[in-house]
Amino acid sequence: MALRLIDNDAPYSVPVTVLVPDHGKMREVKFTILAKVISDEEIKSLGESGDIEALNKLVTGWSGMKDLDHNEVPCTEETRALVFGIANYRGAILDAIFKSRTGRARGN
Repeated sequence: MALRLIDNDAPYSVPVTVLVPDHGKMREVKFTILAKVISDEEIKSLGESGDIEALNKLVTGWSGMKDLDHNEVPCTEETRALVFGIANYRGAILDAIFKSRTGRARGN
């Protein structure tokens, strides 16, 4: 029997805070993503494939993300491409996932 300590099939919630420019200041945007559990080996190989590919593999959904008009942003193929294409969002999501797995920020 294989030892199982976590359920790899159940995504888990990860809070994300993004800093975005807003009229000369930085504003916090908060939402929650659902992240897929993958092995450390898969994480390592994703690191070599690029941030957007890693996010497409790791993020299974989100909630609480709003546009500038305060409308909920659904997690679709189109919105994923737009969100993951913005450096502030891409970096914050990756940092949040890494911290949720290791307890520390990326690069530390």
